[in-house]
Amino acid sequence: MNLLKQMTEETALKKLISVLLIAVLLSACAAPADKAPALSLSENVEKALNGHEGLVACDLTDLADLTGLDETMIQECVYLTSSDGLATEEVIALRCTDKKHTEHVKNVLNLYLEQRMQETQNYLPDVYTLLKNTKVQEKGSTVLLVIGQQANTWQNAILAGE
Repeated sequence: MNLLKQMTEETALKKLISVLLIAVLLSACAAPADKAPALSLSENVEKALNGHEGLVACDLTDLADLTGLDETMIQECVYLTSSDGLATEEVIALRCTDKKHTEHVKNVLNLYLEQRMQETQNYLPDVYTLLKNTKVQEKGSTVLLVIGQQANTWQNAILAGE
């Protein structure tokens, strides 16, 4: 009787160890999830701009009206533009709802940039030069367009936080 009881306990213990081992192996082998950024996109942009003034916040609807962007592809939007009306400084930071949307969003922002270049080429040579040296960037599911004298610094700081 004791032998039967001992065998049942050993079997139960072996099953428990097997189940725990399988659980540990499955969790260790699971594909790692994309690391979520520590800050929200707006916090990241605010930190990168480091108190810079002269930019007015607009919303996703404003940007969609301006560019034709599909709002359903965007999870988070930061759209800042110059308060002087010339848009010599502009920050468009978009976090897509899915990584597969980034290429489309990047194309939309490139078209917007090209349109701005055509509009300024003959009338605002300084703005045209800024635009000509601007590139749409992406990292993960974030797409970024920054225009201005400090564009590279801001862009690098924003992307570093993503």
